[in-house]
Amino acid sequence: MDGTKGTPVVKATTCAKQGSLDFDKISSCFKGDQGAGLVKAASEYFDKKFPKPQGIPHVEINGKAVSGPPYTFDALIKELCATGIKAGACSKAVIV
Repeated sequence: MDGTKGTPVVKATTCAKQGSLDFDKISSCFKGDQGAGLVKAASEYFDKKFPKPQGIPHVEINGKAVSGPPYTFDALIKELCATGIKAGACSKAVIV
């Protein structure tokens, strides 16, 4: 979604289309009771895990906070690949 231009709805629609997902179902879930419940559960989880104030977004890899923001794609790939994962992006990333 970050790579597209437009309103949040345009971004979400574009993202869903790229992932071959039904945006109408996603939108319906988001606007309904299930969406509200998921947002509430995520909020409660975040507040429990991070009782002290945190910036948004807050990114962790394997329980370790990633320095930022701002978070760049290259920096996040570098951090992920440094964990030893085997992913196509890691064979193209330069690990320093």
